[in-house]
Amino acid sequence: MNRQGLIALVLGGLILLAGCATAPYLRHYDRGMGFIKESKINRAEAEFRRAIRQKPEFAEAHYRLGEVLLSQHQIEEAIAEFRKAVRLKPEVALNLYLLAVILDKDGKRKEAREFWVDILRVEQDPWRILIIKQRLAEPD
Repeated sequence: MNRQGLIALVLGGLILLAGCATAPYLRHYDRGMGFIKESKINRAEAEFRRAIRQKPEFAEAHYRLGEVLLSQHQIEEAIAEFRKAVRLKPEVALNLYLLAVILDKDGKRKEAREFWVDILRVEQDPWRILIIKQRLAEPD
């Protein structure tokens, strides 16, 4: 094998290895998603927290942790995680819309209003902006 062929072989192997190596934070996130499917909520929570510890700017893990906390009726902690997710990745705002509606319907207007304001800061769709402004204009 000539030198060029050897270099190509080595580079190909390195590229293959790089693709196979999954970051630890992603492994924790994937485990958390698996535990969700198995209805092992406490274990899912632990995995999402591990993913966040390893990569605090991983918005999806904050969002999923928020969902887990919401399912456990830990509203304040869930809200904090959802807010982190929307600050890290503004396109998650659409997902938070549902949470604001749930809080609103549950009689938690103050928490819902805080979400509407947060979402309004990052929302770009004119139609959703109009709907959110109408919600905010409604009396408590």
